[in-house]
Order: sequence, then structure tokens, then C-alpha cells
Amino acid sequence: MDAVSNRDFVIELLSSLTILGMHLSRMAEDFIIFSSAEFGFIEIADEFCTGSSLMPQKKNPDVLELIRGYSGRLYGNLTSVLVMMKGLPLAYNRDMQLDKEPLFNSIAIAKNELVVLIGLIGHIKINKENIKTRLKDESLYATELVDLLVHKGVAFGSAHNIIGRLVRYSLDKKIKIKDMPDKLLKNFSPYLSLKEVKERLNPSLAVEMKTSVKKRTLK
Repeated sequence: MDAVSNRDFVIELLSSLTILGMHLSRMAEDFIIFSSAEFGFIEIADEFCTGSSLMPQKKNPDVLELIRGYSGRLYGNLTSVLVMMKGLPLAYNRDMQLDKEPLFNSIAIAKNELVVLIGLIGHIKINKENIKTRLKDESLYATELVDLLVHKGVAFGSAHNIIGRLVRYSLDKKIKIKDMPDKLLKNFSPYLSLKEVKERLNPSLAVEMKTSVKKRTLK
């Protein structure tokens, strides 16, 4: 009776596909934003876009928008089976045959999205110059400057406050942090020096200083 009374295996697969769809939707949203005129970080190949019915110059990232939209269908398929099962008494009920359509539909959606994304990602053009220009924003490295002070023994809370005031001063006075003399930097903290600050305002260094926890291999 227990074996025929549940659809846990269907619900678990639908749950996994829904989670996958959620992540693909978020990734699609990132690509849509990064390909917009406001960012211009990437360019999506024409074969994965369509033209605008009104604006001849516009290129719509339809594939990514549909991936984002279909996440709602995946959510709905999972919910439909959960709702269908919630009030059933023990053992098999004819209601349970309604698990097929949402299950097969979710599998098809996830499979098609992955196949299309392989091609789309493989043809993305990265606009390195646009990215390099945006990386000049010094506020991106505020956390690196906080870490610099922490490594010198300053409590994180204090370091956070110091760099916050430094960034605010930079914005208010319209002067870049890298152009501030040592004397001015030391007004914020005696542990700040122009040489070390310039080193931290570097995207490559910011990435290199971050390490991920390595997974242990069980013997």
C-alpha cells in the first residue's frame, strides 16, 4: 500500500528540475542585464535573438527571456503535483495519473533549456574594454581596503567605518582615492599608505587574494 500510495520520486525529480530552472532563470537574467546598452559587458549572437517589431536597431534576447519565463512553468508543475497529492488517502487513487503531464513537461523544458544554453554561451562575445572601464570604479575595492586594515590589526567594524568615510570623502570631494596623498589618507587611519592603497585598487589582485575552500577527498 505504501509503495503505490506515493509519488515522492516524481515530486523529488520535479523539485530538482525546479531548482535547476530557478538557477538557469537567474543566469539568464544576468546575461540579459550584461548584454543591455547600460552595461554592454557581453554580446549575444544574433541566432539567439530576434528583432524588434517596432525598433529596427533593437536586438531582443528572446531565448534568455523564455528561459526566465519557463521557470514559472516549472514551479507550477511542481506545485500542481504537490496539491494533487496533499489530500489523498492511503493507497492508489486515480488522481495520481495526473502526475504524467507536469513531469514530462518539466523534463522537456529543462532538457531544451540546457541544449540551447550550451550553444548560446559558446557564442557569447565578451566586451573586455567595457568591463575594463567599469573596473576603474574605486568603490568596487572598498572591501579590499577594509581587509588591508584588518590584516594590520584593525577590528573589522572599525575598518568598515574608516573605509566608508574614505569612500564618502572621495565622492563628495570628487577626488580619487588613488590620487590622495599619504598625509590625507592617514587622516582616516595611520595604517593607510598610498602605495598599499594603490595595490588594493586592482581587480586582478582582488581576485587572486580570494581563495575557495577545497573539498576534502575521503579515503
